[in-house]
Order: sequence, then structure tokens, then C-alpha cells
Amino acid sequence: MNKIKNVEFVFIGFLISFGIASSGYFVGQTMYNAKVAINTADVKGLAEKRVQADLAYWKVSYTVTGKSKDEIPSLYEESESAQTKVIKLLVSNGVKES
Repeated sequence: MNKIKNVEFVFIGFLISFGIASSGYFVGQTMYNAKVAINTADVKGLAEKRVQADLAYWKVSYTVTGKSKDEIPSLYEESESAQTKVIKLLVSNGVKES
């Protein structure tokens, strides 16, 4: 009779350990799949060929500085000169002035 109880305990222990191991596997797979899903992106409906852009926004900045209020008129002239140089550079490289 004792041997039958020992076999039952071993069988029950095996079932419990199998259940714990399988649940650990499924929890681990779920966590792995969640992490992989964060690193991926699904893109649908975009063109599958290269398209040339016809519009771009560029932010071009320049700075002129002075040390006193008396330099303000010359700073305006320097700023206008720098703006003209930037526009000429862009136009000479194919950017429309408009």
C-alpha cells in the first residue's frame, strides 16, 4: 500500500512541476513577443518606388552681434548683407527664390 502512495505522490509531483514549467515557458514567450513587438513597425499603403520630393522646409539662421546701441544701424546693414549672401548661395545651388 505504501508503494502505491509513493507512486501517486511522484505522479502528482511530476504533474505539478510540468504545469509550473509550461506556465513559465508561456509567460516568458509572451514577454519576449511583447518586447519584439515594440521594436518593429508595420507600414502599409506606401509607395514601393522612389518618389522625388517637391517641397522641403529648411531653417537657415545667422547671427550678428554688437556691444552697444550705437552699432544697431551697422548691424542691420550687416544682417541684410548676410541675408543676401545666403539667398544668393541657395539660388546658385538650384533652390527657387520663391
